[in-house]
Amino acid sequence: MKKVLSVLAALLVLVGCGAKQSSDDKVIKIGATPLPHAEILNQLKGPLEAQGYTLEVVVFDDYKIPNTEVNAGSLDANYFQHIPYLEDFNEANGTNVVPVLKVHYEPIAIYSGKKTALTDVADGDTVLVPDDATNLPRALKLLEELGWIELNENRDTSTQKDIVKFNKNITIKEIQSDGIAALINDSEYVILNGNYALSSGVTDRALQAETISPEKIAEIVNVVAVKGGNEESDKTKAILKAFEDESVRKYVAEKFAPAVTSVLD
Repeated sequence: MKKVLSVLAALLVLVGCGAKQSSDDKVIKIGATPLPHAEILNQLKGPLEAQGYTLEVVVFDDYKIPNTEVNAGSLDANYFQHIPYLEDFNEANGTNVVPVLKVHYEPIAIYSGKKTALTDVADGDTVLVPDDATNLPRALKLLEELGWIELNENRDTSTQKDIVKFNKNITIKEIQSDGIAALINDSEYVILNGNYALSSGVTDRALQAETISPEKIAEIVNVVAVKGGNEESDKTKAILKAFEDESVRKYVAEKFAPAVTSVLD
């Protein structure tokens, strides 16, 4: 009798494990930053349910964890970054996270802080800019577009060392991207990424966006990324199919414009 009970218990354990495995196979976990990425991902729930999947959007305020979690297999995908950031992250951390879908790009723009117009700029004004290697050059080129500074030929990789002339005697202060919005009222102007402007509710304070070439758009477009080797997995295919849904495409194109610009075909 004891032997029979032992066999039954073992079978129940196996059945339970099989049920959990089956359930896990139908849950898609995608990491994202809050705006606009998580909100866009929430639009995939219906299209994924139609394919038999349950979507779980895991929201992060950190730019590192979503990639490490995908690489570790804790997340099936993430959606929060552009390709240069992803490539730099992989190189620096030895991860293998790859893009599978280009979704949108977010022009950076200069926003009003203490001053409400670009024509009000004066000597001694402070401009806060992102400090990372991909967004700092964009910010400096925007300041050059405004005519406030002039850069040397290293525009695409520029740092403050590449400023050859100040036409306006401004102070450029580099701040971590996710900390700039909180300081918007402490300086005359700030340059923000679109997602931080959205999450901080300051898009109405935008004064001028950067001019972006098609080549640059291809570089800064935000992507859905998965662990290398999972590009053709069932879950990845389901995610890509969900993004083809017309309601999703319309949402991406219209909801957050002009801070978000869709590149979905």
